[in-house]
Amino acid sequence: MDFLERYPTVAMFFSFFVASCLFAYGTFPIRMAILTLVLLCLTLVVLRPALFGKAHRGVILLLAAILAAGVWSVGWNDFRAAKIEAAAGRTERATLRITECDYTAVYASRYRAEILSSECLPKRTGVFLETSLSGLENGTIVEGEIAYSSLSSLGSGTFDAVRYYRADRIFLLAEGEPAVVGFRRIVSIRALFRAINERLTAFLVAHAGRDAGGLGAALTLGNRDFVPKTLTRDFRRIGVSHLLVVSGTHFSILISLFTAFFRRLPIHRRKRAVITIAVILFFLFLTGGSPSVLRAAIMHLCVQLGILFTRRANSLNSFAVSGALILLLNPFAASDCGLQLSFAATYACLLYAADRNNLFRRATKGLRRSRARFLTGPLELIAVTAWVSIVTLPLIWLYFGELPLFSIPANLLFVPLVTVYMYLTLAMLILSPLIVPTPLFAALLGFGCRLLASLSGSLSHAGSVVLPVNYSFALFFLIPAAALFLSFPFLQVRGKKIAFCAACSLTAAFLVTVGGVRLAARDNVAFTYLNRGIRDSFVVLSENRVLFGDMSDGSSASIPPLTEEMSRLHAAEVDAVVLTHYHKKHSQYIGRLSEHQIVRTLVLPEPLTDEERAICEALEELAAENGIEDVRIPAGGDYDFCGIPVTVFPRAILSRSSHPVSGAEIDLPGCRAVLASSSFGEGDPALLEAVSRADVLILGPHSPVYKKSFRLNFEKQPEVIAVCADSLDHMEAVPDGVILIDGQPIRVTGRKRG
Repeated sequence: MDFLERYPTVAMFFSFFVASCLFAYGTFPIRMAILTLVLLCLTLVVLRPALFGKAHRGVILLLAAILAAGVWSVGWNDFRAAKIEAAAGRTERATLRITECDYTAVYASRYRAEILSSECLPKRTGVFLETSLSGLENGTIVEGEIAYSSLSSLGSGTFDAVRYYRADRIFLLAEGEPAVVGFRRIVSIRALFRAINERLTAFLVAHAGRDAGGLGAALTLGNRDFVPKTLTRDFRRIGVSHLLVVSGTHFSILISLFTAFFRRLPIHRRKRAVITIAVILFFLFLTGGSPSVLRAAIMHLCVQLGILFTRRANSLNSFAVSGALILLLNPFAASDCGLQLSFAATYACLLYAADRNNLFRRATKGLRRSRARFLTGPLELIAVTAWVSIVTLPLIWLYFGELPLFSIPANLLFVPLVTVYMYLTLAMLILSPLIVPTPLFAALLGFGCRLLASLSGSLSHAGSVVLPVNYSFALFFLIPAAALFLSFPFLQVRGKKIAFCAACSLTAAFLVTVGGVRLAARDNVAFTYLNRGIRDSFVVLSENRVLFGDMSDGSSASIPPLTEEMSRLHAAEVDAVVLTHYHKKHSQYIGRLSEHQIVRTLVLPEPLTDEERAICEALEELAAENGIEDVRIPAGGDYDFCGIPVTVFPRAILSRSSHPVSGAEIDLPGCRAVLASSSFGEGDPALLEAVSRADVLILGPHSPVYKKSFRLNFEKQPEVIAVCADSLDHMEAVPDGVILIDGQPIRVTGRKRG
């Protein structure tokens, strides 16, 4: 109550931000129920002011902020966004303008675009345009038949594409092959700064090289177009991926550097504040204004405005105001994981700063001042890194479901190195008109990039460095811990100590429980067959690692069920992907999969024809670009996956079908699972033999054209037989207990020992 009495406006802004983030995840009935309850509480507080004494005004502001957050969320999420997304499933002739290239690959191109004319969407609605057209520039106008679909098709596992992209005002996925009909340059302040950003990025890449210059552009300009994919993967595995984007931390470092420089100049403090505000706004527009950068910019602007108006800025107040302003400008940002992680980390730093002096005074008591200063720096860095990791763990569990085990030591190592790299890149840009020092800075950036890549690669490949934490029991540990963290400002000193101990104990208990569960499940093995339409694939689990196998045409539509199954099996990354044959869509399959998942190994069968050889070479190039190790196995060869042999049988190409007769065998302890087609009799003899001794036989739907009847007349009938409807129609005699494949997964589990 003391906090509500002293800082009622801070409590109001803070409550608005937190409530907006929570409302973003509730359904319409839940939102309305909470709003009704808050309205009743607000009415009670207004009618009975004596209930809260001096904190009466603060409680009213707090409840009013929660009510406003709910109304704001309902208006934008349940009415405006729902109205736009109702166009999913429709096809129309529309005109769009390209605003940004999201990516271009050999299999497809994706652009961010805005609607210029449409019958079912408002003008300037943001969409993703997926097409085979490549090289479209910003401002290009295209027109043609467009099919709209939900962004949910871009999601995989725990990644919610709808919430993630809606925060960036992208609402639908538009697919088609429109024709280019014109060009209209985008005239805006944002477009001007984007052009400046691209020119500076081109300068860095031209002089420092694609990798070193691209890394420098990502750290100082927020342009990640040229960051090496292997570096991105390694940084993610060791828990420092946030360092590869211009976040609030990067922005604060840059602004602090300029502020320290201005302080040395003989300029009045108010004039310095005006110059600093201009620098803040310049960097804000130059880096694209991501939510975390916008948060840092608003907080720094509050400090400088306080200097102009001779008012001292309160850190918590600036923090709360920045969050409220961002969500007022863009209500959909409430569900953005980047914004929530940025605010959670900043909130943790504010809580830590409140007691840092007492903490380190007690830790270094009795030491000389010089020794105390020497110890305080490293101890403080370790303490704040650990504290931020603890506070952000609920969000890491919610969004990523994995915890990098090297996160704390990796941050201690890479934060100083990345900071130095930022300074060098900034110096290279500022001194570029002098020309002479440019080669020196380019050489230093090249060395620094190689050093970062070498260190991150060594740590990333040091065994299992990622711990999956996507367990349902996490709710009982992390939700109470998050509530305790949020309640800190409203508690007295004694209450803060109790809440701190309780939150840390809950976090530690959760990690110990996860470790115990992982250890107990180490010997578990599992095989899951997945089917969606004509697409079939499988997942193998061994030693808490997963393998993906593709039996169909390599369509990316099979990725979501695979990643959902991976999440159910509590795996953090794809240890291997096995292809049983070649299809031109497999480049799309591997490319899409590596966008959101870490893929370590790609297993390819030996190609048989020139067409297969071309696809194989393209896949090997794609694997090299994404830092994936590629392995070729001979026809009929085994791939040992953590003690589970996975056999890919030789393919037989039939003249009547574009799909070869292919098959795979997974040799689980005490159980052989074989995937084949109803044309297995026309395939390799090894496949026929495997079918005859299978314990689990699955005849999938993606097979050669069915023109011949067949019979399962083996001496040993499989214990489980699963067939698609077409295979069932061509069976001469249907065995008892046949399972019809209808989209439901088929799972086989066991243990290596016991």
